[in-house]
Amino acid sequence: MGGNPAQIYDECYSVKATPDGGLVLACGSGIEPENVKSRKDPHATWTAYVVRTDSNGELLWKFAYHAPNEGHNAAEYVALCRDGGYLMFLDSDNVGDMEEENMGFLKLAAQGKYK
Repeated sequence: MGGNPAQIYDECYSVKATPDGGLVLACGSGIEPENVKSRKDPHATWTAYVVRTDSNGELLWKFAYHAPNEGHNAAEYVALCRDGGYLMFLDSDNVGDMEEENMGFLKLAAQGKYK
């Protein structure tokens, strides 16, 4: 996404074990707005981030939901679905019409693709 890597915070809010012994993590990643000169800077926007690993902790895929001109997003929780996909619970500024108080769901396919 750009920006100064020294200012980027990665936070994980939910971790689930997968049937194959791997993990899926629901996270937020970004630069805290108070660490940039302008709160309107697109690099100061939080991104919802989901990471899937194998049983050795090696990265299988990652997914980011990022809307830099529309506000912050963070993946707060992830659930495994019967079809092998993942349901991500979002804390979002732009999913819905309640400005900074939105919550929403995003469904990912088994390989981390947005459905």
